[in-house]
Amino acid sequence: MNTALVEVQAVEATQAEDHPASVSAASAVSHEAEGPTRAESFSADCPEHIWDRAYESLRCDDAKLVDAYEKILSGRSSMNGSAPEASEPRNEIARDPDVRRKQMLKIVQDGLQKTNREADVWHGIGETAQLVLSAKGMVDSAIQAVPQAALAWAGVCFVLQVRQRTDATLRSCH
Repeated sequence: MNTALVEVQAVEATQAEDHPASVSAASAVSHEAEGPTRAESFSADCPEHIWDRAYESLRCDDAKLVDAYEKILSGRSSMNGSAPEASEPRNEIARDPDVRRKQMLKIVQDGLQKTNREADVWHGIGETAQLVLSAKGMVDSAIQAVPQAALAWAGVCFVLQVRQRTDATLRSCH
């Protein structure tokens, strides 16, 4: 378990013990004078801030790991509009939490777009395979006289049928 998460849980537990629900009005006023209001505490403990603290804690614990992770992300992204290079990528992930969050979001969105494009290509291939296989009987009778063509056609049909079965299996799993 990440040390930052453990620290956050420990602080929350301590706060719950230090400030029970049955606080008198006088102690509530003195508590407001001592520390942040509940709204300020909430904004400091919002998920983004907790994530930022955990990320920075991991950077302190294992800077090499975080740097390698950020280099991998930098190499896969198009943050600066440049194509990834063949050499080792530079770490282009910002240290500022808000900028880093935007960069990470862009990387995720780019990955999703790439996945969608690949899925569209595979869908098109599947439709083409169905069309080719629907004409299988007609092509079979037309190429019976040419054994070399029949052999090649048998190979094409085999590959297309395997691909269709793989697609059907994957669809049934999801």
